[in-house]
Amino acid sequence: MVSPEHDLDAISAPLPEAGEPLSQPEGQPMSLRKKILIGVAGLAVIGASVYLAETSGADNNSAHVAAPTEITASNNTLMVTRDFAAKPTWVQDFDKTANGGINQAYWRFDQGTGGPTDPRWGNNEAEYYTDNLDNVQIKDGSLDITALKQAYRGSDYTSGRIKTEGKVDVEYGKIDVVAELPGGAGTWPAIWMLSQKNIYYYSGPKNDSLRYLNPGEIDIMEEIGAQPDTVTSSAQSRSYNPTDNTERIKTNTVPDATTAFNDYGLEWTPTQLVFTVDGKPYHIVNKQPGDTYKAWPYDQPFYLLLNDALGGTYGGQDSGQYPPNGINNAALPATFKIRSITYSKYIGPDASS
Repeated sequence: MVSPEHDLDAISAPLPEAGEPLSQPEGQPMSLRKKILIGVAGLAVIGASVYLAETSGADNNSAHVAAPTEITASNNTLMVTRDFAAKPTWVQDFDKTANGGINQAYWRFDQGTGGPTDPRWGNNEAEYYTDNLDNVQIKDGSLDITALKQAYRGSDYTSGRIKTEGKVDVEYGKIDVVAELPGGAGTWPAIWMLSQKNIYYYSGPKNDSLRYLNPGEIDIMEEIGAQPDTVTSSAQSRSYNPTDNTERIKTNTVPDATTAFNDYGLEWTPTQLVFTVDGKPYHIVNKQPGDTYKAWPYDQPFYLLLNDALGGTYGGQDSGQYPPNGINNAALPATFKIRSITYSKYIGPDASS
């Protein structure tokens, strides 16, 4: 979900000082995700209170749906206790929230097409993100992010992208987002996370075109209308990224993703990322001994993003059937519905303060 177009040195706006939040909206590229690698990287047995992830080497996509006691894993053998607070740290229960706008004590909007040079969020996406109720609102028990065929400020489409940047920190813990995904070719909903303060951005050389990857990215769930029953999860960093075709990514089949609510989750500890669907793990990424920020930048506060993109390098794969941008206009409006979000803090060994 990141690309060279997001490199801040290529943007005309001045850079902030080290340690300050970056001012430009983040990109969401996935141009290399057209290559869905097939294979089983390894197995792990889930105990009553632990995950046992076996050594597997390369982190390729699973070729089948993970059974309750079987997951594909990457890297070293590791046993992690599932120590998460019984009482959630932060809850958004939209099923019990009045209709209307989002709570801006927790959320802020990304707006526009990605920046002053119009990079289309680094993915050649078609939408203009707005803060309009037509695109983002709480309605009848869910937070609705709706993509529309709507001319707006030079774009042919509008949609919504919201985030908890500067408002809600997430550092280690169990995150569950209960959502129903939009249908229709060209849609590209995502649940993902980025660094709150872009820690490590300034650690790399300024002329490194992939320096923007230093702070890391966690993609809890992404799906495209071209593959409506397939979701992906990934962990991106300087060492493991889509540009170099080394991204740690896996797929999972969710047959009712666009017709029912499912729980898309992440269990994040100081040494492990475990991605789940409806509580069942299907993808583990482990920290390796000696890993630096280039491989494991996941030791810092992140923030949550929710968006419903249209078209682009990943979402627009059906351009042959739906020229020129891969978007089925007849399927719009298309709504990404979120019923609830729950974050329970990790309280195990090496927990953050």
